[in-house]
Amino acid sequence: WSGPRKSFAYLWGVAEGFETIVVFTAMALFPAWFAWLAWGFAALCLVSGAARIVHGYLVTRELER
Repeated sequence: WSGPRKSFAYLWGVAEGFETIVVFTAMALFPAWFAWLAWGFAALCLVSGAARIVHGYLVTRELER
């Protein structure tokens, strides 16, 4: 991993702060689409979480070498 060598670093993700604000704003402006937006955002959160788990596994495996 080529990131900075510090104890805490934010990882990239599909669903971050800006995207959350956009989706929640869309939910407020278009309440009829709430369910579709919620399911879509949930899927993005799952992809982001899975990517972070994989990244953590790879970093841990690299540190063990």
